[in-house]
Amino acid sequence: MADAGLDIPRTAAPFIGRILDGDGHMYMDAQMLREIAGDLDGGHMVDFIGQYVGSDTFVADRNRNRDELWNVKGIAALGAYDPAERIEALDSMGMRAQLTFYNTGSGELRIDSPAARAACRRYNDYSLAWQKQTGDRARVAMEINMGDRDWALEETARVIKAGAKIITLP
Repeated sequence: MADAGLDIPRTAAPFIGRILDGDGHMYMDAQMLREIAGDLDGGHMVDFIGQYVGSDTFVADRNRNRDELWNVKGIAALGAYDPAERIEALDSMGMRAQLTFYNTGSGELRIDSPAARAACRRYNDYSLAWQKQTGDRARVAMEINMGDRDWALEETARVIKAGAKIITLP
């Protein structure tokens, strides 16, 4: 497959379905980011995504994301925010599974406050559901806010019991 004069390799046949992608991202629309952030506001990511989604660039990228699977990045990429599309993208790339990271403003992960921990828990609940909708192929990194040791231990145990495959710490 060629694009802009570059040869973009396809997954070699012996490796199809055996590769683990180590750097995917799960995006959320601006409204979902606001809901998860709650009192934290969501910051620059909410503003950026709110302005970008629906723009001419976003629409053009969404229209070409299947034909140029390896080139369209961010929230316009195939499967960026839709778990069913993520399965399609993984299948198209020949990937067995993917480590999938957050794309929030990360205040829920880094700020030491009850509001941040509540947002962190909402993020984890959303992520666990999203991961399950991909058949656990997109293994979403759960966030553990370390501002309160007891809360962090409780949340870690909760998300592991609920099916977390990966956890990120600030």
